[in-house]
Amino acid sequence: MKQNGIFEAMAEASGITTTQAEVAFRAALDRMTLVLTQNGEVVLPKNFGKLVVGMRAARKGRNPKTGEIIDIKASRIARFK
Repeated sequence: MKQNGIFEAMAEASGITTTQAEVAFRAALDRMTLVLTQNGEVVLPKNFGKLVVGMRAARKGRNPKTGEIIDIKASRIARFK
């Protein structure tokens, strides 16, 4: 399903316009992003799952263009459980 399909489905299910559905969807994503950047977790409805912040360890990688070995820093990522 593409973005427009999501917005149209939300609009149809809730009786609002597609534009209003898009605004609501983007606002929800913005809020989820904010919560995750503050190391929180986002629980999705109907026992669908939750988004949590995880750590990805530092590691060695390879530049695919040159083949050179590079260091990749540790980072935080969103994980779905």
